[in-house]
Amino acid sequence: MELLGAYKNGNYRTLILSDGTKIRKTNDDEFIPDFAENMDIKITNCCDRNCLMCHEGSISDGKHGDIMNEKFIDTLHPYQEVACLSGDTYVFDREGAKRIDELSVGDSIYDSEHILRKVISIQKSNKPVYKLSGNRGIIIKCSQDHPFVSNGVLETAENMPNKKIDRLVAKSDCSENEIVVLDMGQYIHQKDENNIHSVGGKIFNNNTIRTSNSCKPIPRYMNLNKELMYLYGWYIAEGSSKSLVMNKNEIDIAKSLGEVWKKYFYNDYHIFQNDNKNSITLELYPQSVVDAFFVKALKAGTGARNKTISFLFSIDDKELIRNALLGLFDGDGCYRTRKNGSNKFYFASLKTSSRRLAYEVCYILAKYFGIYASVFQGLNNERTIEDRKLSQSDYYSVEIYGAENLSILFPERFDKLDMIQKQKLRSDKINKIEKVDDEVLYDITLDSGSHIFPINGFVLTHNCGGGDITTHPDLIPFLQKLKERKVIANITVNQIHFEQKQDLIKRLVDGKLIYGLGISLVNPTEKFISLVKQYPNAVIHVINGILKPSDIEALGNNNLKMLILGYKQLRRGADWYTEDHENIVVRQMWLKENICNIYDKFKVVSFDNLAIEQLNIRRFFTDKEWEEFYMGDDGNFTYYIDMVERKFAKSSTAPMDKRYDLIDSTDEMFRRIVTENK
Repeated sequence: MELLGAYKNGNYRTLILSDGTKIRKTNDDEFIPDFAENMDIKITNCCDRNCLMCHEGSISDGKHGDIMNEKFIDTLHPYQEVACLSGDTYVFDREGAKRIDELSVGDSIYDSEHILRKVISIQKSNKPVYKLSGNRGIIIKCSQDHPFVSNGVLETAENMPNKKIDRLVAKSDCSENEIVVLDMGQYIHQKDENNIHSVGGKIFNNNTIRTSNSCKPIPRYMNLNKELMYLYGWYIAEGSSKSLVMNKNEIDIAKSLGEVWKKYFYNDYHIFQNDNKNSITLELYPQSVVDAFFVKALKAGTGARNKTISFLFSIDDKELIRNALLGLFDGDGCYRTRKNGSNKFYFASLKTSSRRLAYEVCYILAKYFGIYASVFQGLNNERTIEDRKLSQSDYYSVEIYGAENLSILFPERFDKLDMIQKQKLRSDKINKIEKVDDEVLYDITLDSGSHIFPINGFVLTHNCGGGDITTHPDLIPFLQKLKERKVIANITVNQIHFEQKQDLIKRLVDGKLIYGLGISLVNPTEKFISLVKQYPNAVIHVINGILKPSDIEALGNNNLKMLILGYKQLRRGADWYTEDHENIVVRQMWLKENICNIYDKFKVVSFDNLAIEQLNIRRFFTDKEWEEFYMGDDGNFTYYIDMVERKFAKSSTAPMDKRYDLIDSTDEMFRRIVTENK
């Protein structure tokens, strides 16, 4: 279920979910809004249906409202905050980890289903920042009302302390024995044969490349395998320029890595002891090929703070990925055992100065192995390495706990049966939230899917009515304008227009120009029911006194949603009530007596305020239930706008002397309505 809106209004907070559910939360005894939660807006009186009960009196040559030029539209409140995160929060795409403040509209990031989703909107605003801290080194900076997933339920940041935060679920359909071939000719500078001063490689007809006269030719096409990926992991850990700096005790490992290089690239290597006597250097030849393979082809990055395993995001073979991680942990990590009484506790730790790399490792572990590592930030003191004096700097420690996890990930290092014991690990729980400062936060919206996406590794994070709105020439620009302001738009159409204009309806739904779709019932045919089922947020509108038992029989038990509207004795509705009074009353009495029998036949049955009054729905609720579920009288949280006549009122049933000229502020209009209700 998608969270469409999360906002503060007066003394309470409101969550709006994609199925239409609205949740209000307050610590006070009553809800006191500062602005209207929704507005019922009529944009046209044009309709060719001439329905006898139409309380708006719409006709085929009815007038359209000037919906693009009303100033109050620019004062609508943005109800939707899909993601509101600090700029240094990391998300993930085909190129690895990326800071949110580096994203652009049109970019794609992975969602919780491991599917790339396009970013369709990025909003920036300076807001108070809150820091969430939790187990496993979780630290997230976000807005107070940023939504997270906890036990499958959306919770705002302020409600997260002492709650579990849900994690990315591992990918189930990974590739096996994926063939990954690198064309080294793309990454080695080519010699210009027409320029005697040109320096570079040359591709020969036998698909080899020679970078210089002093070097042996290398294969043009390189098939990646476990050995090469293990070497790649070591390079990320210890690589610099054309060499790897290793501990003096790792001489045998250096030789084996050198032999891998020689085996696949046909060129030699050299191992020598450094001046400090505590380290050795594995030098690979030639440097141009080292740079082409590791830096250019495998995108390993240069400099310790810029190291990345982004290449792993372009492949899908678990074994290739696992061997790269094994090399990385063997090179820059350590494996430890702790005793707690008679029990042993196993963990692996990777230390890096690249924050990007730390979160990439975290994400890869979660995505492919279902392993949820911890990331801790620390500070390196001033130190000297290889005669170089280094200043204070941040580092990041990626830690994997538990024998089960380690034996799955690195069986080469953890292959003893007596180690395989279940260890209780700390859950991903948020411990506290604290306000830290104001900074620019980023609101991003994805085009489709779950609208939930992993961050920092594996953490998961109006009404238009009256007339035939499909005939309004400015409908789509108007809805686009509302979308830009993050207003949640719903529309109501007649069943006939719904069936006739499927292309338009689908365009509005797929483009997220509307979220809710109301359809006024005419005749419940099988074709109509089949079409409605294609729209999860479609609600069939029926009228108390017009709805017949046969309609319920046809519509029921189809997992549909139904909204029952009260009969409005206005305009043609008043005329028709006078003419067909007896039949309308009989149907109203039938519905009132049988309403309990209807509930079980529909997925959702809801009512407008007038229907609640006419059918006495209050009788089915206890005081506590009524207080929880009743959303308030007309005018308390909502009001009505007629953009055709340029009037606003408490509701669409308001008498003419209680309808007022439009003003430029939605909040001022709402305050007028609230004052009237007192």
